[in-house]
Amino acid sequence: MDVDIEQASAADADAIAALHADSWRESYRGSLPDDFLAGPVLRNRQELWQRRFAGDDGCHTIKATIGDTLIGFGCVIFDGDPEWGADLDNLHVRTSFKGLGVGARLLHECRSWIHHRDPARAMYLWVLENNHAARRFYDRQGGAAVEQRIIDVTAGITCPAVRYTWPPLDIRAQR
Repeated sequence: MDVDIEQASAADADAIAALHADSWRESYRGSLPDDFLAGPVLRNRQELWQRRFAGDDGCHTIKATIGDTLIGFGCVIFDGDPEWGADLDNLHVRTSFKGLGVGARLLHECRSWIHHRDPARAMYLWVLENNHAARRFYDRQGGAAVEQRIIDVTAGITCPAVRYTWPPLDIRAQR
């Protein structure tokens, strides 16, 4: 399987939004309201990605593709939090490609991008508390669950979530 990982652009906004909405429908059933997932989730994600690609909000978005097919993406907000570092705000892989290393590659590429901008910067993310599959993935990727709280997911929808953290990437340890 020949997966390419590269910088995403505004031309990818609709495909990223569609994958993002599909991922939420699959992973967040029972966590987010059914009427939101069945209705406005796609429009909500389209608006988010149009804003992200239209502005300079410090986001770095990468995509994983096979040929012309988008199979995953990751998005980092470099100045996510002064204490916790860069925010891995999104990491999603199409269901049929999970378990093949695509998510791990995206996560590593996001961490590498952060390292190249600031070698001392850590990374964190919020994952919904009952998204057990994602939590197992982040555990395997060396993330540390450090706190739980209620977060605003979108449009006033709140959920219990867990903050995962990673220290600054040590490139020497990977050689």
